[in-house]
Amino acid sequence: MADEYYKDERPQEQKPGSWPYKWSKNRGSGGSSGDGDDSGGGGGWGVGWGGGSIDGTPWSWSYRWQDHRKPPKEEEEEETFDIPYLKISAHGTLLGSSKNYLYHGKLSCSIGPAILIYTSGDPKREHTICALFRITDPFRQFSVSSYSPKNESEQASGLAALGHFSWSRPGKFKLQGKWQAGHYNHANIKNMKFIIYGVDIGWRTVPLGNWIDIATIDITENYSVFVNSIKGKFDGNASYLET
Repeated sequence: MADEYYKDERPQEQKPGSWPYKWSKNRGSGGSSGDGDDSGGGGGWGVGWGGGSIDGTPWSWSYRWQDHRKPPKEEEEEETFDIPYLKISAHGTLLGSSKNYLYHGKLSCSIGPAILIYTSGDPKREHTICALFRITDPFRQFSVSSYSPKNESEQASGLAALGHFSWSRPGKFKLQGKWQAGHYNHANIKNMKFIIYGVDIGWRTVPLGNWIDIATIDITENYSVFVNSIKGKFDGNASYLET
C-alpha cells in the first residue's frame, strides 16, 4: 500500500521501533536493567545516567526499546505425500502371508505417468487429439493428456501425450489404440511409439478406425508390474521425462 494512503493510528508506545522514555528519581548515574514495566512485555531496560535536578531533586532517565514488528515468516516446507495402504487382491480381499502378516505398502502421489506416447511426422503435435486410446478394464480409471515438450530433446523425440491409469488394484488388461476414422494424412502420422512403466515397446503402426492391441499390462497381487511379460517399474517413465 502506498504511504500516502496509510495512516498509523496505533498509540505511540505501540508503534514499531518506538522509544518510550521513563523518568526515575534518585537512580543516580549508573545503568540499570530489568524485564520491563507495566506498559508491556518483552524487551529490557537500556542505560540510565544522571543529568541535573528538578526542584532540587536528582533525576536520571532510561530508555526501553519496544519492537512490535512481527518476526520474519518462516518458509513452509513443501508438503509431501507418503500414504500407507493395505494391499488387496483383484477380488477386494486383503493380502497376507502364511504367518498371518498383512501385506502393506506406500501410495505415492508423484509416481508419474504410466504411458509415454510418441508420434512421428507431426512436429507441431497438431494431430495428437485424433489418436484414440482405451484399456480393457472398465473399472480402472484411465485418461490421456497432451504434452508440450520441455526441451529440444523432447521436441526431437516426438513425445506428444501421457497416459494415466490407476495401479492400486491388481489386474491384467490391455491398452488399445486407433486413429480417428477418416483422419488425414494418416500415411504421415500412422507410426507411434509407446513406453509403459519404463518398458519401451517400440514403434507401432496404428490403423484408422479399427482398435488394435498395443500392450498387455499385468499388475500382480504383490504389486509387481509386467508389460508384454517384461518387468517394468511404476516410476519407470520418470527417467525419460528428466532427460
